[in-house]
Amino acid sequence: MEIQKYAEYLLKYYVNDDNNITPMKLQKLLYYIKVWGLVDGEGFISESFVHHKYGPLNWDIYHEYNQYGNQKIEQPVHDVEVPENKHLVDFIIENYIDFDAITLSSMTHSEDPWKNTQIGEVITDEVIYEYYKEQPFAKNFPFDPNKTFYPIMSDGNHSFIFDMNAEDAKTSMKFSSYSEYLKLKNIAKEELESAGLKNSCI
Repeated sequence: MEIQKYAEYLLKYYVNDDNNITPMKLQKLLYYIKVWGLVDGEGFISESFVHHKYGPLNWDIYHEYNQYGNQKIEQPVHDVEVPENKHLVDFIIENYIDFDAITLSSMTHSEDPWKNTQIGEVITDEVIYEYYKEQPFAKNFPFDPNKTFYPIMSDGNHSFIFDMNAEDAKTSMKFSSYSEYLKLKNIAKEELESAGLKNSCI
């Protein structure tokens, strides 16, 4: 099962003290790997997701990890398969991993593929591709760490640009490169931690 390979890779290399991956969070991370794989043209995950009340859901992953409820899933103890296009998969994961499960669910609820699909129905690849290819993050594909980087648009981003005009909003939500973005993100994270704060949506 292809999607299970990505699930195990996520759990093996991205579970730590800061990233407790629950079944809900795992579903959403896998969904976004599928989404951006389609946009990039790689098509990593062929398995389908359906419209569920908590966001896109893959039934095979649900049955595999549902016993964990809302608790952290244990890391695989065995060796897992590393994706062929690891650098691209890691890029997608790294941009979503800091969001908690509720935030990720809320993000999918604000996006047309989930909103425009009936409960229990499959969110088709065509619907996914047509919507996400128009989003700012799609401009990062094909991925090049040295070109202009467009971050994920979360609720926090929208509140930040709410009172800006369209041109200022576009300018503020891009960076000269992915490396610059990561540098600024780490600085902000360190400042929050030094102040005794923790933010999963930096």
